[in-house]
Amino acid sequence: MHSPTREALLHLIEAQGAPTSIASLARATGWHDNTIRGHVTALWEDGYLDRTREQRDAKGRPSWLWSAKRRDAATPYAELAGVLAESLARVSRDPARDAREAGRSWGLALGAQLPAARTRQEAERAVVEAMRDQGFAPAPAPAPADAPGSPEVDASAAGALVLRQCPLVEAAAKHPDVVCAVHLGMVAGVLEAVGARDGGSVLLPFTAPGQCTLRLRIAA
Repeated sequence: MHSPTREALLHLIEAQGAPTSIASLARATGWHDNTIRGHVTALWEDGYLDRTREQRDAKGRPSWLWSAKRRDAATPYAELAGVLAESLARVSRDPARDAREAGRSWGLALGAQLPAARTRQEAERAVVEAMRDQGFAPAPAPAPADAPGSPEVDASAAGALVLRQCPLVEAAAKHPDVVCAVHLGMVAGVLEAVGARDGGSVLLPFTAPGQCTLRLRIAA
């Protein structure tokens, strides 16, 4: 549930005919740029907005442009993804391996748009940012009560993420081994692109209704 201010901003972005900038939203509302930035970042983190880089010739890092996702709408590629997952599961000798390699190529392309990671924390942020942009709505998973002594926790673990949305949920429900392998490959590709390396991340499908859990592990 959004605050009235955030809901009003979301409606304003939905009403735009094209992706819009924070400066434009500030002019339309009279609110300070930093106020707008805080709200749109929260809406993006919760999976309500998409963002793209502004195309311009001027020097300097281009700004983000924000647009609203269609509420309760599936990705237009969901049906195609289902067909591809079905075909891969049927004809490949090793569907999970081939799916992971396809995901790695996807992740390399996504990670190429992100800055290089100098620390494990920056590498984790790169994965989170890429997954947000692809519609997974990641959030930190609650720490288990026995986490300090749990054998699941090791020196290479960056953390656990709850993926609150899956853009390919229908395909994942039918072929979770294939679709989850694609997503794990994507994680590995993003890490590789920013100069890090996957240390054996694990994706647990449907750990709660409509949610999956990613145990992100980044190699030292």
